[in-house]
Amino acid sequence: NTDLIQTATPNDPTFTLDQETALLPNVGFGGYYYSQKFYAGFAVPQLLGAEDFNVVPHYYLMTGGLVVLSEDLLLKPSLLFKHTQNVSGYDASLLVYIKETFWVGGQFKNAFNPEQLSDFSFSGSSLMIGTSIGEYFQLGYSYGFAATALNQVQNTATHELFFRVSIAPKIQAFLRSPRF
Repeated sequence: NTDLIQTATPNDPTFTLDQETALLPNVGFGGYYYSQKFYAGFAVPQLLGAEDFNVVPHYYLMTGGLVVLSEDLLLKPSLLFKHTQNVSGYDASLLVYIKETFWVGGQFKNAFNPEQLSDFSFSGSSLMIGTSIGEYFQLGYSYGFAATALNQVQNTATHELFFRVSIAPKIQAFLRSPRF
């Protein structure tokens, strides 16, 4: 009974039961290139839009690489650019790998109106740390926060733990892609 739900936002669309149904077909496209020290990719996972249901195409462009600083130190920069008709954004990160076992780094995120490229009202940052556990597993932690000098949001801090399993990380010490 949605009449019993009281929200801070009057007529919150999240709690509006819409009985309308529709068939929304989807077609996506993507491409990915990689070498041992560089990768780039482009994807459009939702090519077909449906304005009645607020479904618009999303475009993603990613790139990154691996820079060998020394035998024990690797630098891994990456950039992800995201775009829809109303919102664009990017995530830029830089990780430092120590002896290919431990890594630490940071990320800066921003979303903006494509017509106002200097609008940083949705910016935020993350600090990340992690370690490889054997050949197939990684464990990590990320602390995300708003760039408070640019963003006047009340409480936006996040804590994230992750566990990753690599099914085929290397073939006899040959790194498939620096993305992973």
